[in-house]
Amino acid sequence: MFDDLDLSLQQLLADPAAPAPIRDADVSFETPARDYAPPRPTLNLFLHQVREHRTLREPAPIVDRSGPSVLRRKPPMRVECGYLVTAWSDLTAGSAVRVAQEHRLLGLALAWLAGFGTIPARHLQGLLAGQEFPPPVLVAGPRPAEDDPGQFWTALGVPPRPALSLSATVALDLGAVTDLGPLVRGSEVRLRASADRPPGSG
Repeated sequence: MFDDLDLSLQQLLADPAAPAPIRDADVSFETPARDYAPPRPTLNLFLHQVREHRTLREPAPIVDRSGPSVLRRKPPMRVECGYLVTAWSDLTAGSAVRVAQEHRLLGLALAWLAGFGTIPARHLQGLLAGQEFPPPVLVAGPRPAEDDPGQFWTALGVPPRPALSLSATVALDLGAVTDLGPLVRGSEVRLRASADRPPGSG
């Protein structure tokens, strides 16, 4: 599931309508730790948080009547995947040039990604392509109180750098299916005279 989401986001960034610097940049999902040093302009999408999106939870089971039997399925788990997006520039450039390049690339990524409420169907890969719920995306949303960017970068052993949050919520099929029996498509009521009734009684 996570690899399909990575590929879907990569396709979104490679969309022909995206700004050229975004299309031309590499896309990486590596951990941006101390030894991370991409050789050319790169957008790094680091998956750092996975949790259930409980406000999207479906309370009622899903009843499927499309086949010969009626099937009751447990609703899929809606999983929110949180990415930290950072921009990395050409290592051969000077410090001031790198900062300007990275800020520009990150700003373009923010403007492009913020234009989508969900990942378009044409970009969905693997298992995500057939999901009932299009994956909603949220860019630069409010930061949970427990998140501390300073501690995050300290744990990675690198100086803090500009970053934006990106969350995408996918549906995880829990595989719980109950067969309720054949589908009833109609009913028939038949009436017949009782053998115990006297002739002419009605």
